[in-house]
Amino acid sequence: MKKILCLLLTASMMFTFAACGSDDTGTTPSADDQQTVNENTPTDGQDEDLNADDSTDADKDAEEEDKEAGAKDDEKKDDVKKPESSKPSGSKPSSSKPSNSKPSGSKPSSSKGDSASETKKPTSALNLLSTVWKSYKESEKFPAAGGDYSEENAREDAPGKFSTSDSDALSSTLAVPADSADLISSAASLTHMMNLNTFTAGSFKTKSTGDADKLAAAMKKSIENRKWVCGFPEKMAVITIDKYVVAVYGAADLVDTFKTKLQKAYTGAKVYCEGNIE
Repeated sequence: MKKILCLLLTASMMFTFAACGSDDTGTTPSADDQQTVNENTPTDGQDEDLNADDSTDADKDAEEEDKEAGAKDDEKKDDVKKPESSKPSGSKPSSSKPSNSKPSGSKPSSSKGDSASETKKPTSALNLLSTVWKSYKESEKFPAAGGDYSEENAREDAPGKFSTSDSDALSSTLAVPADSADLISSAASLTHMMNLNTFTAGSFKTKSTGDADKLAAAMKKSIENRKWVCGFPEKMAVITIDKYVVAVYGAADLVDTFKTKLQKAYTGAKVYCEGNIE
C-alpha cells in the first residue's frame, strides 16, 4: 500500500515538474528580443533629454514669435513718433520784386452834400408853399384855403396859384405894393380860411435874382404900414430863396411854425426880416 502511494506521489510530482518546465520555456524571451525591447524603451535619462529638446524647441519658437511681434510694434511706434524725414524742397523762393507802381494821384471829390449846387430849390411859387404845407402834421394844420378867388385857382386845405394879372387883388389880399407887381412872374398863396389876419403867406417868384431883394424890401414896408381891418396880425416875416420871396404874417405861433418848416425844407432860405407888428 505504501508503495502504491509513493508511486502516485512520484508520478504527480513528475507531471508537475513537466508542466512548470513547459511554462518557463514558452514565456522566457530570447536575447535578441530583449535587446530590441531595450532599444525601443527609453531610459529615464533619455526621457529627460527628449523633454529638454522639446522644451528648447518650444522656447526658441516662442522667442522668435516675441521678436517678430516686438519688431512690428517698433515699426508702428516709428511710424507714429518719427516725423517725416522728407527734405525741404530745393526750389528757391521767387525773386520777383513787388510792384513799384505808385498809387493814383487822383484826390477824392471835395464836393459836399450841402453845397449850393445840391441845395434843394423850389420849382415854382406854388411848389414852394405845397412843399412846406405837406411837412405839417395833422395836429399842426389849421383850416386853410389857397389861390385867388377864381374857380380855376381856388383851393381848399391846400395852397393855390394866385394870378399876377390883377394888381389890386395882389395888394388887397397879399399886401403886394402896386408899383412892385411888375417884379413878379408868378405867385401863390396859403391863408387861414376864417381870417386873413390870423395867417396869410404869399409866395412870389421874381423875374431875376436881383429883383428878390427889391421885392423883399417893398413887402416889409407894405406890411408894416398896412391898415388892418378885423384885428391886427401879431407877427410878420419876409424870407428869400434865390429868386423867390415869401411874405407871411398872422398869429405868432402860426408864423413861427411856418418859418421853421420852410427853413427845414429849403436850407438855402434866408430870413430877410421878422418881427412883431405894432
